Amino acid sequence: MLKPIIIKNVLPKDWSEKQVGIEFKKLINKGFQLDVKGQAKGRAPDYLPRTRPPKHVVDLFGVRYFLSDICREAGFRFFVAYLVMPQNGKHLKRIYPRIFYKDSSLIWRSASHLIKTGKEHWIGKGDLKPIVEDGEINYYSAEETTNLPYEMDAALDTISRSSADVIVDKLAQEMVLRNAPEHRVEPYAGFTQPRRKAMQNPKYAINQNKKIAWFNNADKPSSLRIEKGFEPDFKNGLIDTSASRSKMYGGEINKYRIASKNRQVQYLFITGLTQAWIIPPQPLDNLIISYGVRAVDAEIDDNLCIPGFEFHYLEFDDEPDSLYSQIPKGFVGPASEADPDRASASPWIEELPVMKKFRKHMNQKTLGSINSNEISSPE
Repeated sequence: MLKPIIIKNVLPKDWSEKQVGIEFKKLINKGFQLDVKGQAKGRAPDYLPRTRPPKHVVDLFGVRYFLSDICREAGFRFFVAYLVMPQNGKHLKRIYPRIFYKDSSLIWRSASHLIKTGKEHWIGKGDLKPIVEDGEINYYSAEETTNLPYEMDAALDTISRSSADVIVDKLAQEMVLRNAPEHRVEPYAGFTQPRRKAMQNPKYAINQNKKIAWFNNADKPSSLRIEKGFEPDFKNGLIDTSASRSKMYGGEINKYRIASKNRQVQYLFITGLTQAWIIPPQPLDNLIISYGVRAVDAEIDDNLCIPGFEFHYLEFDDEPDSLYSQIPKGFVGPASEADPDRASASPWIEELPVMKKFRKHMNQKTLGSINSNEISSPE
């Protein structure tokens, strides 16, 4: 088991765009090459940084994240990111272009790949995990595997809000990401192999890769159970807070990063004007792969972490029309005014025992900060 690394939210480097450009050019002059997976692979070596130049820098755990200004395509907002990994023999003189985007759960993610055809435009949602349905094993995209480290979430929010204009870019995603055949939801080996290698190492595994949170009764939020020690430490575990805004959630958003009692994982609680929800917990480690995400997962039941608004709509292409819903039956709230294909999941979320405890500590103003001697520097 790795020693936990607990740090406050990192901030963007206080550098001008000129300084950022100089630092990036220094890498190129030292022989660093772009490891491109998308269509820009066949272009001139300077094509990507010339068309989407790095303007901001965030450092975390020895990884340097260069970021473009915020871009959009069909309402989808994203950064073109350039990652420089620690020079430890695995990533010598490589720069990894990636796409970072903000999910509807208001967390920043790194796309694993892309499917973009005349009929489909789908961002890869990370590694596949098994699920038993009607006695058969099926596989689904575990979207939490693309969540960027929560330590840098506030920095990305800050950079996004600071951008005066949003650049319309209809080419960046396919230039950066490997474009997969239709229906290929599985990411490529560059994403999956380092993750699976780390997950199989007992030194890195969280709770021996067994779930740290589950439901004794899948239909009852009150039946949630959390493995002893992995409960959020509301009394003494608040690491840091940050704020952003969301039209869907009615304005101001607050984020609370809270360590577990055993200090092995961290939770991210998000509150809006009327709603709150939990983002899947992450290890408190510094194991980062070249997509900028953590290598190891903390396994949970997915229904612990349903966003405040989740998909709930009729599919009219089917005969007869069928209901598609990602909210447990019987716990569907009002439809979102911003997106009628989504409904509130608060009836389920607010019945979770862990959310009730969070609300209680918030209302009583007893969310306690973590002891300063537990805060360590990134390694």
